[in-house]
Amino acid sequence: MKRWTMALFTAAICVVSCSKNYGTDVREVAPKVETVIFSADGKSVKYGIDAEWSDKPATFTVTLSKNIPWNVESTKPQWVHITKTEKTFTFTADPIDLVEPKAATVWVQAGGTSIHQIVVSQQAALSVSPLGDIVFPLKGADKTYTVTTSRNQAWNVISNQSWLTVRKNATAGTFTLSAAANTGTTAPPPATVTVTSGKATPITINAEQVAPELSVRMRYDSFTTLSVSSMTFNAFGNAVIINNEKAYMPSEMFFIYSTNTEPVNVTSNYSWLKANQTSKIIGNNLVPGFTVSVEPLSLSGQPGQIVVSKRSGTVTVTAGNAPPVTIAVSQLAQSVISIN
Repeated sequence: MKRWTMALFTAAICVVSCSKNYGTDVREVAPKVETVIFSADGKSVKYGIDAEWSDKPATFTVTLSKNIPWNVESTKPQWVHITKTEKTFTFTADPIDLVEPKAATVWVQAGGTSIHQIVVSQQAALSVSPLGDIVFPLKGADKTYTVTTSRNQAWNVISNQSWLTVRKNATAGTFTLSAAANTGTTAPPPATVTVTSGKATPITINAEQVAPELSVRMRYDSFTTLSVSSMTFNAFGNAVIINNEKAYMPSEMFFIYSTNTEPVNVTSNYSWLKANQTSKIIGNNLVPGFTVSVEPLSLSGQPGQIVVSKRSGTVTVTAGNAPPVTIAVSQLAQSVISIN
C-alpha cells in the first residue's frame, strides 16, 4: 500500500512540474522588447517610444532549450504581417494615410503556452490636437493646435479666409489660429483651415466667428414675453396695443435687451415719446432694460372742432456694431368737440 501511495505521489509531482515548466523551454525572444512602433509608411520601426528609428525589418529570434513546436500570431493580421522561419519571425505593417494610429498585439507561444507579448502600434500619418470645429467670439481670440506626423515629416497649414490668420511653429510642432475682433455688422464668411503632410489624408478645421447680436423682448408678467415691432398708445397714454394684436398697460411693461456687444443705448426721436433705460429685479437677478411711455395728448382748439391728430415716433436700440432694433410707436387721435 505504501509503494502505491509513493508512486502516485511521484507521478503527481511529475505532472505538475512538467505543466509548469513546459513554457520555460523558450530561453529567449530577442531583442528583449515589449513595444514595436511602425511609421505610417511601414518602412521604419523603433523598439519603444524613445528609441531611434531603424529601416531594418522587425526581426526576432526565438531560442528554445528543447525541440518543441512554437508559433507567433497577431491580433490584427489585416495589417500586421508575420513571416516565420525555424528560429525567427519578422513582422511588417502596411502603409497607412489615416489620421488615427493603429494598435495590435503579437503573441509568441511554445507548447500551447504564451511566453512573450509584443505591443505593436503604427503612427498616424498626420494628427492634430485638439480636433473639431471652432467658433470664435465677437471680440476675437487665439487657439493653438499641436501637429504630429509620422517620423516628424514636414507639414503645412493654411487658412482660406483673411480674417483668420495662421502662425506656424514648426520647431514646436504647433500652429495658432487668430481671429481679430469682428467690427462688421454680420459674421465673416466661414473659414476652412487645412493641415497637410506628404501623402497623408489632409485634416480640416472649420472655423466661424459670431456676428454682433441684439434682440429686444417685452416682458409683461411672469408668463408673457414677446418681440415687439410696433406700439399704438391711446391718447391718454394709459393703454397700448402691441404689434396690432393685444392691449397692455404701459406701466407694467419692461423691455429686456440681449446682446454680445456694448455699449447699449435707447433713444427716441420725439420729446413726447419717452424711452428710459433702467433695471428691474427679475427672479433673483437685476436685469438691465428700458421702459417706453408717451405723454397724454393736450386738447386745445376752437369751439366745434376736432382738434387732436395722431402722432408717430420711433424708439431705437443700439449696441456696439450690431444692427439696431427699432420699434414704431404711434399715439391715436382723440376726437374732442370743444363746446362753449
